[in-house]
Amino acid sequence: MSRTAYAGLKPKHQKFVGDYIENGSVAGTYRRAGFKTDGHHAAESNGSRLITRDDVKAAVEERQADRSQTEVDARAGGGAC
Repeated sequence: MSRTAYAGLKPKHQKFVGDYIENGSVAGTYRRAGFKTDGHHAAESNGSRLITRDDVKAAVEERQADRSQTEVDARAGGGAC
């Protein structure tokens, strides 16, 4: 599978994806990515809408798969001396 979904995103969307994977909160993630908002409800609404976009959803899935593979690789190599 080609790893291009994340690279094709705008910088704010990349920040959103990275932060979302770390903490899973769409409202906080939306604000930390640099999007302007008029409060928690607006951030929650806009973040929820952003996470359902096909390009953002694909990037989240891509980064989660990369992260899972990195964790598997680390566990496999962790016992070697």
